[in-house]
Amino acid sequence: MARPKSPPIAPGPLLATTVGPTLVCPLIGDSPDRADAGHHPVHGMTRPAATRAAGWLPPTLLAYALASLCHHVHNATRLAAYPNLPASLTGAQVYLAWGLVTAVGVLGCALLRLRHARAGLACLGAYAVLGFAGLDHYARAPVSAHSRMMNLTIGGEVFTAAVLLTVVAWNLSVPPHRGASRES
Repeated sequence: MARPKSPPIAPGPLLATTVGPTLVCPLIGDSPDRADAGHHPVHGMTRPAATRAAGWLPPTLLAYALASLCHHVHNATRLAAYPNLPASLTGAQVYLAWGLVTAVGVLGCALLRLRHARAGLACLGAYAVLGFAGLDHYARAPVSAHSRMMNLTIGGEVFTAAVLLTVVAWNLSVPPHRGASRES
């Protein structure tokens, strides 16, 4: 049975919005026109559960990406002020590290857009886990040896990484609809 055409969609405040029962998410390329009746187009899950889980992915991914960027920019521009970092470490190396970490997240997003849900979510999970590397600063020097801004950027990256990891795990845990696969 043909689906009726959906009205034009304006993005919502959280980068995802719903039209009827279907999630429209620019991050993973969902579209009401591509969705099969009763199934989420990426995960193959029932719409209500998948919509709730997938709806949190774009804003948490964006929050973590921004927190990671802020921490790395602060680290690279104030490298000499960070306690006990190797003298050989350069700002360019910090930016390179950010680029490599971010590439894992970009790969996860690309896999989701290509409808490889498990692989994409696994990459996003790895991307989130890499956000905990900021805690290495505290292995080199105690919290009190860092400035408020250092602690804020480190803490912001770690907190948003934890939230993203939780959302990724939630998306992986939502059971697929009977007969559907999470991998497309």
